[in-house]
Amino acid sequence: MTPFWNWFWHSIAFILALLIGLPSFMIRRMVHRFSLHKPIAPGDVRSVRVDGRSLQPAEAQQVLAWFNESVFLLRHWGPSGAVPSDGPTLRMELAGSREVRVFAGTKECEVVRTDGKQSVAYQVHAPSLWSWLRMQQAGEPRDGASAEVTRAVASPYGDKEGLR
Repeated sequence: MTPFWNWFWHSIAFILALLIGLPSFMIRRMVHRFSLHKPIAPGDVRSVRVDGRSLQPAEAQQVLAWFNESVFLLRHWGPSGAVPSDGPTLRMELAGSREVRVFAGTKECEVVRTDGKQSVAYQVHAPSLWSWLRMQQAGEPRDGASAEVTRAVASPYGDKEGLR
């Protein structure tokens, strides 16, 4: 093989590698940019309330950690206000005019994320947060329960630790 053909085929291989690798990088960037469920930085949170009651800082940090650990399941394509109205509402006011509301659904958490006038409703898998919201509905630890009490909440899936 002459040096010309050697350089020619190496150039073709390089161009093919770019054409195959670049789109996957761009797709990954687009998925991250347009994903619905994004973690919330603790510095962005102005207040955390459950049915109008402000949470203590330790309890608010635990609830925020549960929210950030949750897994996105599906987006609700109907009206964004179509979420359960019964039960407690966890409301996190963020910097700017952003707000996140979390409701305990049948077995998963329903989330409504509002950014100004635009709202998006979706569902996340967060067993600890779901159980904690159900405990709030039952009225058990309404006086600011400690993190140890809320951590000992049973999973909504029985003895299992959620979906594995």
